[in-house]
Amino acid sequence: MRTISRTAIGAALVAALTALTLPTASAGPLAPRTEKASTAPGGAQADNSSGDPVLSGDGKVLAFQSYASNLVAGDTPGTEDVFVRPAPGAPLQRVAVPGATTSSAALSRDGRFLAFSSRSETLTYGVHVRDVRTARTERLAPALGDAYAVSSGRSALSANGRYVAFGADATDATPAAADDGPRVYLYDRTTGKTERISHSPDDADGARGCFVGSVSDDGSKIVYQDSYTNGPRGDDWGDVFVHDRTTGKTVQADATHNGAEADKASIEPRLSGDGSTVVFNSYATNLVPGTDPNRGWNPFVYDLRSKELTRIDAPVPTDITTASSLSGDGSKVLYSRSGSSAGQWVRDLRSGRDTLATPGLDGSPQGVGSSALSADASTVAFSGYDDGTFVAGDTNGEPDVFVRRLR
Repeated sequence: MRTISRTAIGAALVAALTALTLPTASAGPLAPRTEKASTAPGGAQADNSSGDPVLSGDGKVLAFQSYASNLVAGDTPGTEDVFVRPAPGAPLQRVAVPGATTSSAALSRDGRFLAFSSRSETLTYGVHVRDVRTARTERLAPALGDAYAVSSGRSALSANGRYVAFGADATDATPAAADDGPRVYLYDRTTGKTERISHSPDDADGARGCFVGSVSDDGSKIVYQDSYTNGPRGDDWGDVFVHDRTTGKTVQADATHNGAEADKASIEPRLSGDGSTVVFNSYATNLVPGTDPNRGWNPFVYDLRSKELTRIDAPVPTDITTASSLSGDGSKVLYSRSGSSAGQWVRDLRSGRDTLATPGLDGSPQGVGSSALSADASTVAFSGYDDGTFVAGDTNGEPDVFVRRLR
């Protein structure tokens, strides 16, 4: 990000010396604050859009994708790349693959490993893992059955980066009888073994495909979305499943309370790091007892231990709500609201208390684009068009990536 000037160094020394003269008891938690992270060297503004941020478990390592060409020296204008910031205040690093664009970043909880997708000019896709400390990038070469091949899209990592969940598509060589749409696989970077995770239900009506949600810290559980690949068939065109590699069992997280078929789709699942909790978004109105006040999108939280399913409503129950992230212990959810309180909020599932995660400079709630919550719930990263709403002096007219420390 910004190069530190002599003036800044001098100011920092003065601040440090002043702090040494203060009593220890005066130290306390830092106030919540927002910074712009998609910034070029010297503090220059990005010349193109940035978005889709992800965070390490402690919120200190950040990755996102951007079309900007001036975030690092030598970048090619008009191409999409993944960028990683190894620590707060550290310079951005471009994550490049020769002859390809990069996207769909995912970080391990410890922040050391970054998974991402590449797409070559010949539309060949790859999944890679980068060691953030050494900048060494490894292209995975998983052995897939039925002539499936790695596809673009989201991947996910276990806490230490050993396990990588990724998507794969059928190819022209795939036998017709084996083509059941996109699949989810898990690759073990230690043993080199690949395991198929997703299987569409035997009673599935028509072609379906499965897509990566996330992986538990130890790699034993994977949540994924199962959807029709050729468009909705009726209103229930998406479901959420969790596969437990230890037991070999797969459970449906969006099952209704009375065993009836869901009347609408469920999508975008996320699994807590401890493997106890799933959050997903659903348009269904009959997953839990009672009337759905907004008859629209809501996040639902499924407890894999108690088998309890809970809907998250906004304080104004008719507002539309959707979730994007879940804390590592499953106790907090980052979700968005519509209406007068539009913005991103962190819901404490134990107390029911909401904390505004995306305030403007004036403290009012602000709507944003994509967002992510760190596993320890200390930090939120989000993208948004900014005209000085979140930080002063932002005038580039492009979506940027912001990081807010909540505590």
